[in-house]
Amino acid sequence: MKSTFKVLFYLKKDKISKDGKVPVMGRITVNGTQAGFSCKLNIDPALWDEKTNYLKSQRNTLSREIHQMLENIKAQIAKHYQSISDRDAYVTANKVKNAYHGFGDRYKTLIAAFDYHLDTIKARIGHDRTLRTYDKLMGERRCLMRYLVLKKLEDVTLKELDVTFIERYYAWMLSDGHCGKTTAFKRTQTLKCVLYVAVEQGWIDRHPFLAFKCAPDYKPRMFLSDEEIQRLMNIELRYHRQRAVRDMFIFCCFTGLAYIDLKNLTYDHIVTTPTGEQYIYNRRQKTGTPYHIMLLPIAQELIERYRGYPGKIDETRVFPVKDRKSMCTTIKRIAQKCGITKNLSTHIGRHTFGTTVTLEKGVPIETVSEMLGHKQITTTQIYAKLTANKMKEDVRLLTQRIGNLYELTQPTTRLLSKEA
Repeated sequence: MKSTFKVLFYLKKDKISKDGKVPVMGRITVNGTQAGFSCKLNIDPALWDEKTNYLKSQRNTLSREIHQMLENIKAQIAKHYQSISDRDAYVTANKVKNAYHGFGDRYKTLIAAFDYHLDTIKARIGHDRTLRTYDKLMGERRCLMRYLVLKKLEDVTLKELDVTFIERYYAWMLSDGHCGKTTAFKRTQTLKCVLYVAVEQGWIDRHPFLAFKCAPDYKPRMFLSDEEIQRLMNIELRYHRQRAVRDMFIFCCFTGLAYIDLKNLTYDHIVTTPTGEQYIYNRRQKTGTPYHIMLLPIAQELIERYRGYPGKIDETRVFPVKDRKSMCTTIKRIAQKCGITKNLSTHIGRHTFGTTVTLEKGVPIETVSEMLGHKQITTTQIYAKLTANKMKEDVRLLTQRIGNLYELTQPTTRLLSKEA
């Protein structure tokens, strides 16, 4: 059966620009299938012949230039059509259009590169990545697809990407995308990571987004004071479940464990040294980063309190941790009973460990970073907010160390101005 192939052009009159010009569109027809595309060209409708779907004449310079551009497009599409026909028995208009736009097998697109990155992360689940990380990346992919659809793009080839693309994507996320500044920052960082992978795989020669810079808008981390911690520890609670939730939250305040790491904690993770100190050795589920924490006496006491306690997932677990939502709801209610107005969640315990329990007591930030399992000390600096109490204590110690080291020799009488 003989294959039919045709390319024609037409004007999209419903998209008139301020200067009165309209876009030139193209349509590919192959064996009864059709695919439309933009020629990325705007012209004056007066130059166009509706009957022939082509320019009225090529007498002036502008008309000749437009004619040459359209003929080049037609020649390129014909070339792609012939190439596909030589190796594929089933040719469609969409295949030809994709090849013309660079979406063929020899070219990688942004979404294809993103999917490659997703597959890599998926293969690492259970090793050094979690299902939650994968789900977050899937959400970022949906956000990117939503942006492309709004821009009337199916995809974009890697070779077409430049810094303007990510700048406009970032601006859209902050406005119509309804993303916070930190969320938008993280999603642009993911795109940068995807493009680094593309460079490593040899799909592109250079990273197109390197010049793009933006910053997150990290909010100050909430934490409890010593007095608030003690109020939580002192309050009398009627129900066993409430007491268990309170104790697990206090344990987080004295270990820095996140909810999921508390839930995963087993007795195998607790090691006792020959000298009697107890440590937790494990990896954070969120990042896979190893951490080790020397247990304070209160944390040790809480571990023993729940040894043999009913309601655990299994006997190897240290605490009877339920779902995150019910635990957060319970700790909020307990906080209200204590007169604590802060909006508590399980993660506030981790923040409290990073500030009130450690840094405020003079523990070096490097040690705190190691115990929290942070990859970078800059992350610890966000969690471990410098408090007024910490500053007051540091200056007090500085005053003691300086002592009488320095002494003013100038008289302390009030200096008079020259005019006096």
